[in-house]
Amino acid sequence: MDSRVKQALILVGGKGTRLGNLTSKTPKPMLCVGGRPFLEYVILNLKISGINKIILSAGYLPDKITDFFHDGYDDEIEIQYICEDSPAGTGGALKFASEKLDKRFLVLNGDTLFDINYLDLALLQFSTDSLASIALRHTDNASQYGSVFLNGTNIEGFHEKANVGPAVISGGVYVMQKDVLDLLPSGASSIENDLFPLLTKIRRLTGKVYEGFFIDIGLPETLKKGDIDVPKWYQEKLKIMIKS
Repeated sequence: MDSRVKQALILVGGKGTRLGNLTSKTPKPMLCVGGRPFLEYVILNLKISGINKIILSAGYLPDKITDFFHDGYDDEIEIQYICEDSPAGTGGALKFASEKLDKRFLVLNGDTLFDINYLDLALLQFSTDSLASIALRHTDNASQYGSVFLNGTNIEGFHEKANVGPAVISGGVYVMQKDVLDLLPSGASSIENDLFPLLTKIRRLTGKVYEGFFIDIGLPETLKKGDIDVPKWYQEKLKIMIKS
């Protein structure tokens, strides 16, 4: 069995209420950053890694997304859509997409970008036979995040938004086996709050810390920062690709 993954589910259904009027007519992942929708950078990064099958899980203003990407970003990228009538959380979105998912797949948030080696994360999940693997990152202040207890590659638990100071946290990128869907309840649920704690109890959740470029555009100040940092990151990535 091949350790690589070729499919990504991108969660793009949130309303982005923390951005106020900026998302009143535009879904958060479609906000313009450096002259193009933020989601376009997420998809381009997947393409660079050879991941060419994408499912966009939409909910809020889905037409804004489908009208831009249609059924493919270009000849090399195939895009499918699932559109929920009512929000069911990240776990519900995962369950709703079940018929379209491969046996192994990536899950990403459409409002964050974490530039990691996706194939390396897939190899971790494959080699440990975990039901899911999380791309982790360091932060200097974990007070706004849930920190992760990592023992080797095994994730043994989470600490929700209490630690002040440096910690290891989730980077919002996961590789999963489709079997994990059997553990999700029907109806609304959360990958982070419902599924992952369950996987730690049965010791089927692994993780690895990566140091790649990261940004979350969920706040006005980080969106403004992204307008400068994201295009700069992308141009540097293209330069590295050309040299290699």
